[in-house]
Amino acid sequence: RAREEGLTRDIGVANFPLWMLRDLEPLGFPIVCDQIEYHALLDRSALLAYLRAKGMMLVAHVPLARGELVDHPVLARIGAKHGATAAQIALAWLFRQDNVAAIPKAEREISQRDNLRALDIVLDDADMAEIAAIGGLAFDQKCLRRWRQEVLAVPFFDQGQCRQAVEHDTRGARVRAGLARDFFRAVKAPVNQRE
Repeated sequence: RAREEGLTRDIGVANFPLWMLRDLEPLGFPIVCDQIEYHALLDRSALLAYLRAKGMMLVAHVPLARGELVDHPVLARIGAKHGATAAQIALAWLFRQDNVAAIPKAEREISQRDNLRALDIVLDDADMAEIAAIGGLAFDQKCLRRWRQEVLAVPFFDQGQCRQAVEHDTRGARVRAGLARDFFRAVKAPVNQRE
């Protein structure tokens, strides 16, 4: 309605996983972007393919993985080749992808300038593939360990409540489908058998 009344030009959403975007399709909402956590350690290929097919943007929130990427060895090695930092390489990887925009947090002017320098870095296909290959597993397993410590300590009464906790972790982390299955199995295990 806001768009019909001329109050907004475009509508974007935040933290909508693929299933939520698909649920909106029959309603005909003209969504132009989804702001969601995305970085080299978190595979979003299915969501990104969907957004590209629909002509929508993925706005990469937390593009440096809460600091996990600022000294990543693969990014540092590629950075040395380009005269850049690991963080700049992580941002350049995002900037080179179609339908992706990144919004890194930078309070200090020097950090803002460093982030902007990432726009000038030209990564080749080999660099892009190597960065994509570092994706998901280590980060997802780290998140799963945290959930086992924090979330599993809370009693859940049904799988739906557990699924909600996984899909909307308070810190914004997400898991892939395979790890979600492991998570649900862990929840069903008796408390004394949980890791």
